[in-house]
Amino acid sequence: PSGRISTSAAAAIGIGCLLIAAVLASLVGNRSFMVSLACYLAINIAYVLKLKQLSLVDCFCIACGFVIRVLAGCYAIQVIPSDWIVVVTFFLALFLAFNKRKSELVLLDKSSQHHRVALSGYSIKTLEVYIYLCAAICITAYLMYTLTSTSIPAGLHDSLKYSAFFVVFGLFRYIQINDVEKAEDGDPTVVFYKDRYLQVAILLWAIYTTYVIYG
Repeated sequence: PSGRISTSAAAAIGIGCLLIAAVLASLVGNRSFMVSLACYLAINIAYVLKLKQLSLVDCFCIACGFVIRVLAGCYAIQVIPSDWIVVVTFFLALFLAFNKRKSELVLLDKSSQHHRVALSGYSIKTLEVYIYLCAAICITAYLMYTLTSTSIPAGLHDSLKYSAFFVVFGLFRYIQINDVEKAEDGDPTVVFYKDRYLQVAILLWAIYTTYVIYG
């Protein structure tokens, strides 16, 4: 978008990345992984060409992309993905996407539709409903994962459930940043990079879950 890379250079880089991905996929030699890669590529192409202009559809495409990445990772290392992990990933991605759309509406105000066509189908109130629903489902699914997932040894469920504290805090903090503190940029990467509360919550979650599972 900044114009620092020409169209021809971008096309060459894109083709090069695609060829590298194809080589890596062939080395993995897993059919499910290759199907996931093809689906991810198809969704991204459709998103760029048309779907990013459709409200709701744009955010669902983003969320589906994250789910496909999780599934592809599981297929690559031959691990059966937990149903709850898929649910958590999908609704967490939706949560972040809807928050970003809300930030864009707040920051751009009347010029928002010129920045992103899909914003014409959103309102602050509607997005807040979506955000709260996604947060609630994400927390519930994470709790169910820690309590019932068969991919976790039964003896660890009782300890792992307390990791939900950090998940709840992180989601609530993210809502606070976007709603009360009016984040300058709705990009999740930028928000995580700037906010110490989120960084500490993620770090403590990683330390605690690693200790419970491997310690």
